[in-house]
Amino acid sequence: MDTRKITAEYRLAQWSEIMQKRVARGQSIKAFCEEENIKRNTYFYWQRKLREMAHTVMVEQPEATRGLAPSGWTQLRTIEAPRTEESGIVIAVNGYQISVNMQMDENLLRRVCSTLRSL
Repeated sequence: MDTRKITAEYRLAQWSEIMQKRVARGQSIKAFCEEENIKRNTYFYWQRKLREMAHTVMVEQPEATRGLAPSGWTQLRTIEAPRTEESGIVIAVNGYQISVNMQMDENLLRRVCSTLRSL
């Protein structure tokens, strides 16, 4: 029994729950950390660890299961539709929707994505 591995997995599970709690509340990282008395650097450290773990899980999965979302993630489904000049995608985060089509300004899309990453 590797106690270090078990401890690491336990901590990752705890931090996954903490981050899901923040998202469920719809709070910014700054506000959540202040309310929960968590150092922002600690929050970002564990966020990075969770992302690395998710990446590792996805890379190590066999081709047949690669489309499945890791535990705690949401599997998105794709819908095939004919492409037109007006077709695009809808991004939904915390109850807000953003429609993106071929005419959208690239710089505006970058700013929107940057803002979404900070949530």
